[in-house]
Amino acid sequence: MQVALKRKDYDSKNILMLQKLIPQKMVFALQFEEQTQFCIFHTRLQQSEWMPTGEATISLQGLTLDDVWNNIVATIGGWDAQAEESIEEQIIHREQREKLLRQIESLEKQCRAEKQTRKKYELHQQILRLKETLHG
Repeated sequence: MQVALKRKDYDSKNILMLQKLIPQKMVFALQFEEQTQFCIFHTRLQQSEWMPTGEATISLQGLTLDDVWNNIVATIGGWDAQAEESIEEQIIHREQREKLLRQIESLEKQCRAEKQTRKKYELHQQILRLKETLHG
């Protein structure tokens, strides 16, 4: 579905609303001036980078419609369609990683602001444990 935007910074809630109103698998081609961004909803909203409209293409590959859809999702979301993990598992892992990074960032901010040495040490230990989880 092609959507012409009046401004580049759109609210993603509008795309989600369109997706809920039309309960089918859809690819949204959002166009602003001479740029295009692809969006789809697959467990969560997936967005490609903005690209010149003339270069905005999605190749259709796969023997079944499910394979074609998974390849479209992988292309737009930047996933590896050939990986051992399914795309859903890759999405879950990326979300968990992003959550851990946000938690580490929050703890580091608290640690910098903390005055008490003991509490600062405890926060630092939490940060180290989360970093081990992230890399392990």
